[in-house]
Amino acid sequence: MPSTNSISFHHTRRSPATSAAPPLRSLTLRLVTFVTDTPTPAIALAVRHTRARVLVVAPPSQRGTVTRMGAEWYNMTAAAHASARWAARYRHMSTNSPAYERFCLQRWLMLRDAVRTLALPADSAIACLDSDILLFRDPARWLADLVAFAPAAAPLPQLAVVIEGAFVIHSLRTLGDFARYLEWLYEQPVAALAAEIAQHSQTRPLNSVHREARHALSGSLLREFNRSAPHTFQQWSDMPAMAAFCATNAAKRSNAGLVGAHCTRAWHVGIAGDSETQAWRPNCTVHALADGGGRGFLQVLMSAERERDPDRSREGSKDAPAPLGSGTPAQRWAAAWRWRAGAPLAPPQNRTLAARGCRYRAVCLAHLQGAGLKAMIGPLAARALQDTLSEPRRVAVT
Repeated sequence: MPSTNSISFHHTRRSPATSAAPPLRSLTLRLVTFVTDTPTPAIALAVRHTRARVLVVAPPSQRGTVTRMGAEWYNMTAAAHASARWAARYRHMSTNSPAYERFCLQRWLMLRDAVRTLALPADSAIACLDSDILLFRDPARWLADLVAFAPAAAPLPQLAVVIEGAFVIHSLRTLGDFARYLEWLYEQPVAALAAEIAQHSQTRPLNSVHREARHALSGSLLREFNRSAPHTFQQWSDMPAMAAFCATNAAKRSNAGLVGAHCTRAWHVGIAGDSETQAWRPNCTVHALADGGGRGFLQVLMSAERERDPDRSREGSKDAPAPLGSGTPAQRWAAAWRWRAGAPLAPPQNRTLAARGCRYRAVCLAHLQGAGLKAMIGPLAARALQDTLSEPRRVAVT
């Protein structure tokens, strides 16, 4: 998630659109975005591995840092001014701090206003990344994969969640519509806001929250939740809000002038199903965890490929995927990490791919988890960038 930033804002209402958002398959990825008050070399890494423009919404004090990394800068203060009334109406319902969670929601309004200044073509797709993502693959490749693997019988997806809370692919239209949904949501009376949150979030026991965090929860929302489920609260953030936006029904759209979207989640081996075809495609669908040395862990998306002789992979020592010790810069960077034992599909414990004659090919993306590891993103990204710069400029994973 992005880091917090405390600024005061004002609100400008815009009329909702009425036409449907374009499907992902009709879009071209033209922009990669970050919203952060502390830009790190992770941005330079993204610049290195995408052909799209990279936009960073950051404070004025960070303008030089952003431009030196090769990205475009937009003034966070200016982008935030459109949402003053929204910030005043925000009601907190999360174990995270109010400033943090408010920013995680408000960033979508800031990003919408920043992107509007770029005059992008109407068929543009936007990869929205958290500032703790280390990117080794052009997001345009994910867009191509999502289009290729969209279920034939389902509605054409208009928005894609690659990693919940960290990597989302929007169109210009769905970005604007989601921001409008957030504006609408916090314009509702408390009872209506509570009903929307309860429908799309996870119920938790109130006594599981430590005292300081409990005191920060909205009292009016808690009273509404406890009418039907005493001693509980609902964990709410921007990702449940995005799921609610995707589930926006026809009646709500008509009554409130809202437009929802057909959304899809990226397919990951071991998370959302199984497929012998996808398991060996080099499309970054293998999910693994790497140990962060007590500071947290890395959530990693990797690619896999099929061995030339699948049967031999079942013999003795060949029953495990090939080690990530050489090859692409991302492979060299990942070789130093300890893969978490027992984690789903974490090398070298996973034998599912090996049994099908597959091996790991490259790291596509790493998402830092845990406060200690997030605090190290600067040196980690700098090391990854240094490894990348040792080779000619190219997109590392196709």
